[in-house]
Amino acid sequence: MPWWVALTPGELTALRNRVLRATEARFAPTLGPEVEDAVHHAFVALFRNRESISPDNDGLYRYLLVAARRAALDRIKTESLRAHRRREAAGMADSDSAGLAHLLLHENKAAVQTFLGELPELDRFIIWSHVVDGRSIHAIAQELGIGWHRASAILERVLGGLRRLLVE
Repeated sequence: MPWWVALTPGELTALRNRVLRATEARFAPTLGPEVEDAVHHAFVALFRNRESISPDNDGLYRYLLVAARRAALDRIKTESLRAHRRREAAGMADSDSAGLAHLLLHENKAAVQTFLGELPELDRFIIWSHVVDGRSIHAIAQELGIGWHRASAILERVLGGLRRLLVE
């Protein structure tokens, strides 16, 4: 019987808690609640690569720890890149093209308000949380209890509709 079938739910939970504690100790100040996402991604990687991993608990723990660290570092790099892009976008706010966008928004303020008012509550919450509050898609999806792919798709659809409204 393969080792991944022989693991009991109790052993799996104990292993998850051990990896979570180690990852939180290292990355909680930077990632906050997204540490659990990093541990989740480590278990997904474990499942995908189960054939090549040593079946003893220390081998599993070491693999999960490395995979969780990689996932956490990827999340930190992604957030750093997003922050850099936001700073660049804020720097562009002083430029002429940003002034044109600002003018378009003010001219179409009523249309934008109507557009947002007609959105379903879920769509409105996601767009507001992401654009106004600056929250990540992962955090929004976790709060709503939906997959981040779905939250991302909703955000893209609403932003596309808003772009079409402003361009027309």
